[in-house]
Amino acid sequence: MSLREHLSKHRPDDPMYTFVVMTWELGNICRCYVRANHKGSSEAKAYLQEGRMALADLVTQCRLLAEEMDLDWDGLVTDGEEAFLERMKDIDNWVEGR
Repeated sequence: MSLREHLSKHRPDDPMYTFVVMTWELGNICRCYVRANHKGSSEAKAYLQEGRMALADLVTQCRLLAEEMDLDWDGLVTDGEEAFLERMKDIDNWVEGR
């Protein structure tokens, strides 16, 4: 089943639902990172794996939101990466000019 088919069958027709799930997953990523860095090494591996899955879920929610908004996923990724690199170049230029 494609993402668009899933959306039409199993999700409320409201992007707010996606925003709520995205917020939940982002919280899980942060929680796992903090706990992995503040617990013993035996627990850290489990928290990092849980954080990995939360990140995968967040990426999927982003893709679902792109589908809901009828946006091209690959184009969004490309635009985001280009914008990031441009910002990093601006920061480097600012730091060098100080």
